[in-house]
Amino acid sequence: MKIKRKSIKTSRNRFYFYIIGVLLLFFLISGVINSISGQKNVSPQESNPADFSFLNQEQEINIEKEEQVEEQNGKIVHPLTGLLVEKNQIGCPVSIVIDNFPASYPLSGLDKASFIYEVLVEGGITRYLAVFDSLFLPNKVGPVRSARPYFIFLAEQYKGVFAHAGGSPDALELIKKGVRFYDLDEISQGDYFWRDDSRNPPYNLYTSSKLIREFIKENKITDCFSDFIPFSYSSNEEYWPYHGQEVNVYFSSKKKTTWEYIDSDQVYWDKQAGIKVKNLVVLKTRMEVVDDIGRLFVDLNSGGDALFFKQGKTSLGEWEKQGNRIYFYDKDNNEISLMPGTTWVGIVSVDDLVTY
Repeated sequence: MKIKRKSIKTSRNRFYFYIIGVLLLFFLISGVINSISGQKNVSPQESNPADFSFLNQEQEINIEKEEQVEEQNGKIVHPLTGLLVEKNQIGCPVSIVIDNFPASYPLSGLDKASFIYEVLVEGGITRYLAVFDSLFLPNKVGPVRSARPYFIFLAEQYKGVFAHAGGSPDALELIKKGVRFYDLDEISQGDYFWRDDSRNPPYNLYTSSKLIREFIKENKITDCFSDFIPFSYSSNEEYWPYHGQEVNVYFSSKKKTTWEYIDSDQVYWDKQAGIKVKNLVVLKTRMEVVDDIGRLFVDLNSGGDALFFKQGKTSLGEWEKQGNRIYFYDKDNNEISLMPGTTWVGIVSVDDLVTY
């Protein structure tokens, strides 16, 4: 058997030599003919199929073109919304304390905010801290109300301007000690506010885009978003479980905020406040009554459980304070990506109910 295999191998080798010899002769004759006929040599790209450098060159050209298009269009991601805007469409962050008591309805300008925080105040009712870009402020914003310490902590995330009408003793003391924003208090700077005589005080105090921009210009505020770390944004669909048609957030026995999900637009609608948002975030934390009036201490430093709603889906997670900003994480410690657009953040006690 060994001899038989050897003889077969030898015959095969001879056959291969014959084939190779014929091929070499063929290429030699072809080269001579090409040189005699004066035909041009084929390009290196064609003669050497293993060389793909020309593909890399083409790719670099395409990337350069894409970068030029982005530069020409001037589109960049807005740090407050994650939406693409022109380069000249980013102003200064402006945080405004807005009432949410039934007597203050209808609210003005809240639907133009980029980030909306809703937090409990004394009396079992809530107020908003609405964060705007100064370039997209509406002509009428309010009713503007007084500050609390936790509104100050939230506003310090964004720097820029913090507009309010006075505040609790603790809040005003914090501002006196020094804050990261430019303070705009109606009590001492009333020229930047106005009252609507058709409404009863204190639900008739407003400000406007013109007045806020005058304040920014006169105070030469230019360090907008200088060290702000934007939230993570993505339109990708998450593999989260679906929730029901409504999301109900119970702040107290007197206040429940109800959001209706509109699937066609992928938005959540608070019919009472007249606002639609892309993201709902509920942060749970420790709250304590600190005086006879019912003012609250709201812990925005220790972190805690969180609920996230977007695209008709929900996920459990956590929130954490790092530096001057609150971060959102899922249970695997990955930062939550928000849908580009407006975000509402409800801050509730650890025992408050959320149904969905």
